[in-house]
Order: sequence, then C-alpha cells, then structure tokens
Amino acid sequence: MTLGLKERPLDFLYLVYFTIHIPPSILMDLQAILPPGTFPLALQSLPQMYLKMSGDPLIAGAMGLHGVPTQFTWFRAFLVIEELFQLPLFVLGIYMLKKNSPYIPVLLTVYGSHVTTTMAPVLATILATPRTALNLTEKAADFSSLDVSQLSIMVAESIARASKMAFETSQLVTAEERVAALHAIRRSLEENKAAILQANKKDMEAAQVLVEAGNLAPSLVKRLDLASGDKWDSMLQGITDVANLPNPNGVVTYARKLDDDLELYRVTCPIGALLVIFEARPEVVVNIASLAIKSGNSAILKGGKESAQTAQQLSLAIRSALAKSSLDEYYIQTVSTRDEVSALLEMDEYIDLVIPRGSNELVKSIQHSTRIPVMGHADGLCAVYLDETADVNKAVRVAVDSKINYPAACNAAETLLIHAALLNTVWPKVAEGLLTNNVELRCDAESLDSLGELAQAYPQLVKPSVPSDYKTEFLAHTLAVLTVPSLAVAVSHINLHSSHHTESIVTENQENASIFCRAVDSAGTFVNASTRFADGFRYGFGTEVGISTGRTHARGPVGLDGLVIYKYLLRSNSGDGHIVGEFGVGEGKKKFQHTEISAKSVPF
Repeated sequence: MTLGLKERPLDFLYLVYFTIHIPPSILMDLQAILPPGTFPLALQSLPQMYLKMSGDPLIAGAMGLHGVPTQFTWFRAFLVIEELFQLPLFVLGIYMLKKNSPYIPVLLTVYGSHVTTTMAPVLATILATPRTALNLTEKAADFSSLDVSQLSIMVAESIARASKMAFETSQLVTAEERVAALHAIRRSLEENKAAILQANKKDMEAAQVLVEAGNLAPSLVKRLDLASGDKWDSMLQGITDVANLPNPNGVVTYARKLDDDLELYRVTCPIGALLVIFEARPEVVVNIASLAIKSGNSAILKGGKESAQTAQQLSLAIRSALAKSSLDEYYIQTVSTRDEVSALLEMDEYIDLVIPRGSNELVKSIQHSTRIPVMGHADGLCAVYLDETADVNKAVRVAVDSKINYPAACNAAETLLIHAALLNTVWPKVAEGLLTNNVELRCDAESLDSLGELAQAYPQLVKPSVPSDYKTEFLAHTLAVLTVPSLAVAVSHINLHSSHHTESIVTENQENASIFCRAVDSAGTFVNASTRFADGFRYGFGTEVGISTGRTHARGPVGLDGLVIYKYLLRSNSGDGHIVGEFGVGEGKKKFQHTEISAKSVPF
C-alpha cells in the first residue's frame, strides 16, 4: 500500500529540506563556477533566502561569493565535485520519495556523511587563510546570537592575524615591487574617483546635519572635503612622492669588523603590523597606506566615523590594486568601530605599534588601554611668540599665515604671545592683519586695551580671554592672545600650556632665537617662520603618518624614517665559524678588533 506524505512526516520534512536547501546551494555553487552574468538577478538573490539554514552561505561568504565567481582554484575544484555529488543526490531523493522507498534514511546518512567529511576540512582551510577567515567571521556576525563585543573580538582577531601574516609574507617583496604597488594604487584611485567622491559627498552631507544640530564643529567639515581645492590631486601626488623616495630599509647605520672574517652590520628594517587611529580626514587613509607599503609595514587604519563612507571606498580601491600586486590584498585594512579598535588594542601578539592621531585625551586613553608600544600623535596647540625685537612685516606675515592658512590643521597657531614692548607698535599691525581675515581675537587685558579704536571697529571679533583659551585647540578662525614681559616667561608659558607640537619666534635677536629653540620643549621650534611649515611634505618626507609629540624614536613629522627600526646581522666567513669561547683574557684567547667597516649595504 502506498502512503501519502501526510502519513510519512519524516519523509515530508526530508522533501521540504531538500527542496529549500539543495537548489539554492546548487545555484550558489554554479554562480561561483560559471562566468558572471550567467544567471538573472532574480536567481542570483535566491541563495540569500536560506542563509540561516546552512553552513554553505558562511563558506560562500568567506570566499567572497553570493553571485561572484571564485578566484580560488582549490575552491572551484571543490564546488565542481560537490555539484557532481549533490545534483544526483537531489534527483535520487525526489525519486525515492515518489516511490515510497524505505531506503530514505540511508540516503540521509550518506548526505550527512558528505556534509561532515567535506565541510569540515573546507572550513578548516578557510579559517587557516587570513583573507578568507576574515570574510567568514564577518559573514557569521550577520546572523549570530553573539553580542557585539564578542563579535568585535572575533572580527578584530581575524583582522590582526591577517595583517601580521601579510607583513610576514611580504618580507621578500622587493623595493621595486612595492613601488609598483604604489603606482597601481594611484591608478585604482583615479579609476574609482567618481565612486570615492560620491561617498565623500554623503559624508559631507551627514556631517553638515551634525553641524546644524550643534553636534560637530564646522571646522571639521572642511577636513572631510576631499574635492576642495587641490586636495584630491595632492593626495595622488603624495603617492608618487612616496614611491620616488629612497628605500628606507636595508640601510647600514653601523658596521664593525669584530674579528678576521667576522662582520657585524646594523641595518634598518620595518616595524611590523601597525594600527593607526586618526581623525576624520579621508586622505590620511591613502597617505598612511603609501608610507606603510614603502616602509615595509602592514597597516590597520581607523579614521573618524564622519569619513566612514569615503574611507570604505578608498580602502576598496587600495585593496583592488594590492590584489594585483606582489603584496597581499589585506596588507592595508580598515576598521570602522570603536569596539573593533578596543579589541585590536589587546592583540599584542599580532600588532607591533599603535599610532594614534588626535587629542591628548585620545593618546593617553590608548596608552592606558594597551600593552602595545604607542607612538603618540597628540593635538596641535601651537604658539607664535613676537619677541621685543620683532620686525613688524615679519610679525604680520608669520602670525597671519600661522593662523589662517589652514585653521583646521594641527600645525595652525592657537596662541599668540606678545612682548609687552610691542603693544603700541607691532601688535596693532598684527591685530589688523588678523582681523581683516576674520580671525576672532581673545585677548588678555593688556593686549585688549592697546587696540583702542581697532577693537571698536571689530566688536564681534575682539573679545576678552578666559584662562581656558590658552589650553584650547580651536581649529578655527580664533586666536588666544597673551602679553608677556620677557622671553623667559614666553618659554615658560609654552612649555606649560602647549602640546609640544610646533612653536615659532619672530625676532631679530639671534641670541633670543637660539635660547627659544633650545629652551622650548616641542617637536619643532622655528625662527621667523610660520608654524604651518611643520609638515612631512614640506620637510621633503613625501607625506607623513602624523606629527609625534612623544619621546619615542620618531618625533615631529613622522615619515618613512619614523616607520623603520633596525636589526643586527652578524656573518662569519671562517671555515669553522666563530664562537664566543675563543675570545677573552689569557693565553690563546682572541681580542675583539672592533674596526669600522665602510658599507652602504649589507654584502649578503
């Protein structure tokens, strides 16, 4: 007697499962094998319907599929074999259901064995491969019951592991191949300019909404604009400039002959995997990526959330170029959430250096949150001091340029110190130059009183200062002004209140200039020059990671030299090698020669 499916509930469930699972699975596999466009869009979306019902979508997500052909030869072979197995199994299952066969449990056992024996090694292979492990983790997060912090840790570990492995596998990549990768990135950015600027426009619009709501400073919107002025072209030129710089690695900084046929060399080398956290300036993604590639370091980048869409498009363009180069496509990665950053700060087994750019609070917070070495890039609270011998023309030019050239930059002046002797001579001329450029002056009592009618002419721009003004990075057309009685007081004020970024003195007294440069404890001390010169590009570094105000191996604008360290290479050319036991005091013992070797590169 033939039973209907209502009387065969297990067989009915089998039919439902096979009908829902197998066709989308087969379709997904075929999409990965066949050329793009083989299937209409409606069919391409079918696999998404059963994402939570199978492990296959996780694997497909890890391989970057869902309608996209796979570039992994081994995975393509696996899919072909799977199709040759699943399709007959599906047809046989339908036939056996129709014939009311008692052997359906056997078929289920065969299928279960297939899943166990094939999916397990495939998943293991994917998880052991950084570029696919990261995709798998992110895809799993889409339909996981884990909380946000747990998922962030999973994603962060995959990112950090991929970065470290990308660094390690790149150590035999030549300097010429790195330069080729940089040129490829420039071409990719040019090809994707429309998409990048469209994303940037969306970031700008979202930021403007925040400004209107009073939740974002207007000056920060200017930092976001990648299309303003020559910013786009400068970003691209920065890549070329870095590519043209000398290779910073393999440079001999110390060479000694320890004994006959025993030579010691100290040579520059990359640091490792970097984590760079920076403000909402999208071009910084490209700047740091260029420096990292040229210096031999892999990098994980986290920009301000206000530039998230632009950063994502820039990252995609960079990854596309790297995938066609000698470097791993995950050599440069980006993250977008604070939870991911918090998790990455605990990954000291993978990440070798953290470079935070931003406020002192950000730098200090990161230093207290990680065991990883931190190269601090604090805020820019720069000062210009007008010495009693200052030339009026120089004073106006330096003070005005330091403030208005780019007020949102970290090397813009925020404080103007004036020697009391200049209150009725140089200061009014400087104030006029600033006021005509719409700079708000927050003056102490003495400097305010000396402006007289000028203050009355600009009532909206001349205001009395408060103590906090001299500790504030305005990043706008605002300048705190303070009168000081001497150079010593000016130096003391700067060392107490500045962020130790860049300070400038305007003076005609060379002794005062020397005292200022030696006594001020900042990364840059200038004489008769704008603080805006504190920049890696202007210094000839090509571009910069940022400006370090700390006390690590790199200080001031950090370019290529700040992204390399060194290691020691020791070579014995002796037929028997060298051992320490041969050296010492006494009969028959050798003495170290320690004679200098002239070498620009290691001869091995």
